[in-house]
Amino acid sequence: MNGTPLRDIIQTIKDLGYSTAKFAPESNSNNIQKILEGEVRRYMIKFLVCLALEIPILFFLWIMPYAFSDFLTKYPTFNGMPAYIIILFVLSTIIQFGAGIGFYKGAYKSIRACSANMDVLVVLGTTAAWGYGVILLFINDHIYAASEQVVMKGMDTGGHSGMTGMDKGGDSTDAVSMQTRMAIQEHAHNFEIASTLITVILLGKFLESISKKQTVDKLSQLASLKVSKAILMD
Repeated sequence: MNGTPLRDIIQTIKDLGYSTAKFAPESNSNNIQKILEGEVRRYMIKFLVCLALEIPILFFLWIMPYAFSDFLTKYPTFNGMPAYIIILFVLSTIIQFGAGIGFYKGAYKSIRACSANMDVLVVLGTTAAWGYGVILLFINDHIYAASEQVVMKGMDTGGHSGMTGMDKGGDSTDAVSMQTRMAIQEHAHNFEIASTLITVILLGKFLESISKKQTVDKLSQLASLKVSKAILMD
């Protein structure tokens, strides 16, 4: 038999001062099946949290404009932003830096190693979309506020210029209102894109972890067919 016997290796380690050294192949810290079970559980929780937040985002973005269109421009908040945008910003931020924090950690480690992996790509794409939406929170005031002012002027014009003025004012109000809603939707899409990307990628990670666990389980079953006991001869 070639190589150094395991008991000699352990004894050498003990002689170096590590008196508690021992061979523990079944410990949870180095059991690949336990590690993969934890990975499956971790990605499942992250994906479910993202999904719970993503459903309201999709509702606000794809159903609210058609079912409750007035809500898009109502309830102005910070810097003239409608509450519609602020709600999407909060939900998207939780996904971006809550469930998506693992991508930032992986990207940081990859960059420190002078390389680029999938985490770097995910972070660049989602942060760019989310960050642009945040920037618009501070500089996009003129689109919403100015549009609302034009709407009010159009209504005043319609009220003081007879039927013709009312028709022109009504047309102007409808056109500006539509432009305002379109601008708000374009802004909202930045938050929706970032959160959807992270949710879809976490779904892929979850399915990948399940596949890896199933593969290891099959290999373990195959390995269990080998001889499990032997006589150690000194």
